Amino acid sequence: MKNQSSKYFKYAVGEIILVVIGILIALQINNWNTQKNTSNTELEILDLMQKNLNSDLEDMKGNLDFYKIRQRATIMVLKKLTDPAFENDSLPYSYANLGLHPYFIEITSAYENLKSIGFEIIKNDRLKENIMHIYSNRYQWIENLENDHSNFYKTKLESLLIENFIHESLTDNAKPINIKELQNNHVFKETLKYSLGWLTYIIERYKVMIIDVGLLKEQINTELEERK
Repeated sequence: MKNQSSKYFKYAVGEIILVVIGILIALQINNWNTQKNTSNTELEILDLMQKNLNSDLEDMKGNLDFYKIRQRATIMVLKKLTDPAFENDSLPYSYANLGLHPYFIEITSAYENLKSIGFEIIKNDRLKENIMHIYSNRYQWIENLENDHSNFYKTKLESLLIENFIHESLTDNAKPINIKELQNNHVFKETLKYSLGWLTYIIERYKVMIIDVGLLKEQINTELEERK
């Protein structure tokens, strides 16, 4: 009886050990599957973010070109206002491009997905910091800058342009109603100088933004390549 009880005890202990091992294996498999799913989700978000950044870069480059057109137009018109003898075939085009300005419209679908899931899903800490810096800092900053510039245009420059120019075409051809009056209009000339300062500053900020976003795109591309 003693030997029989010993055998049953050893058998029961063995069964318990097997059950525990089975549970541990199941937990390990489940943990591995969870990690794999999390990793796949991370890579999917990064892949979508790279596409978003490509679109954002195209938008930024287009806006930068537009701001440069306004900058050149403002310089040309200021030359005409300070030197009555100055003539240039592009002046009608410059007159027409003193006011219009673009807005940066970012695509944030990947970033919104990342926020809803949690930033901790990004394993590379440096990459995570750069993503947060671009989307929560740089993008917000350029938006605020353009809103401030738009407010300046609407409150200071727009009415002066409407009062003093006739537009044959909104972006291609305009002419001053009375160029001599404009040349003696201190407020108009100073407002244009102020506008030129705005445009120069925005252009420099856009250049920095394009570099920063390009670096983030390259960093994401490197991460994706290494994790394939």
